[in-house]
Amino acid sequence: MLWDSAVRRFGADQSGVAAIEAAITFPILILLFFGVVNVADYVATLNRIVTASNLTGDLVARNDGTVTSSAIDDYFTAAGLAIRPINAADVRMSVYAFRKNGQTMTQQWSRSSAGGTAACAIDTSTLSTLVDNGQDVVLAVACTSYAPPVVTFMGANILGFTSITITEQMALRPRISDTIACSGC
Repeated sequence: MLWDSAVRRFGADQSGVAAIEAAITFPILILLFFGVVNVADYVATLNRIVTASNLTGDLVARNDGTVTSSAIDDYFTAAGLAIRPINAADVRMSVYAFRKNGQTMTQQWSRSSAGGTAACAIDTSTLSTLVDNGQDVVLAVACTSYAPPVVTFMGANILGFTSITITEQMALRPRISDTIACSGC
């Protein structure tokens, strides 16, 4: 009988339940918080890299037949201002001009910014579908090495990586002429 009443009292005791619930839910809430922060930061960085490639390519494509290397450097500066708060020194921006000769695309010129340490990979496999024979296509590429905030907080040893490369490329046809040359590139 004594044993039975002790078991009933223990089952009816509610003290400490909140502490147990907090101990179970707190790690889940922390993981959810870090997940939301990292996804939001990644999407914001990706959006800025898209802006950099789009803006640079658009400004080059607006030139009438020839663009200068100093003008392209100015376009890189403008793109760097547009992607703030990302530091433009951490982003590599490049512009290429390819001309269609038959079924092949031949690189005519290129210009790159001095920023960033990431290697920007380019994909030219579909460029020939954008233009007719003898026409140019401008390819603007921006990339950065992205380190998620959780890496800074938790360290690379726990997660197993330090950064990933975010790359975006934009292909545009010159607006005023069929081809575009670059003086000084």
